[in-house]
Amino acid sequence: MIVDEDALYAALKDGHLAGRRARCLVAIPHPGRAGPEASRRPFHELANVLITPHSSNSSTERDRRQHWSVVAVNLYRFARGEPLENIVLET
Repeated sequence: MIVDEDALYAALKDGHLAGRRARCLVAIPHPGRAGPEASRRPFHELANVLITPHSSNSSTERDRRQHWSVVAVNLYRFARGEPLENIVLET
């Protein structure tokens, strides 16, 4: 998906969009560019944005069970108001 980050950020910040969920916020690499670029906008600072890590689908049943057990633990912790585990922060 191609997104105008400046327009999206402004719409989220100003409340014109209620919220946004994103798997990742990086530009896709192009020939002649060294690699993916981080978003130019601080989406992670907006309360109405949920960013989850971008990861490939696991190839084994054991990997899928492990992945979903981490998700389930964090849903349980969230429901109880406890700190979440395995948080990925933009650096």
